Amino acid sequence: MNEAHEYRLPFCSLNRLSDKIVEVRIDEGIEISLAMVTELHRQLLVIMGSSFGVLVDKVHSYSMSFEAQQAVAALPEIVATAALVYNSAGEMATQQVQVMREDQEKPLAIFHDRDGAVKWLQAKVA
Repeated sequence: MNEAHEYRLPFCSLNRLSDKIVEVRIDEGIEISLAMVTELHRQLLVIMGSSFGVLVDKVHSYSMSFEAQQAVAALPEIVATAALVYNSAGEMATQQVQVMREDQEKPLAIFHDRDGAVKWLQAKVA
């Protein structure tokens, strides 16, 4: 495992919580494009390798293009995603992504507490 656990992209920070879980925190006010999702996926593969869960900490307000919403969970190595939300706007945005992913087998769950999100991911990636 790499010694560094925190990584930085121009639009987000990544924090490797364990061998199987990475936290993604998008910066305030960013509009995520398909190109950004591609860059994020590349970095996730470098950091995590294969078969991992993602904790999306939605502490900041940001948006995603339609194409980005469709592609964000398409990386085969992502087995589950937990969204940590702090307000109704974050929850509604995550629900929109859930609807777009209904045909996918990868679970996406919404949480209001970090511990619950991490425990759920641990169970999913075990």
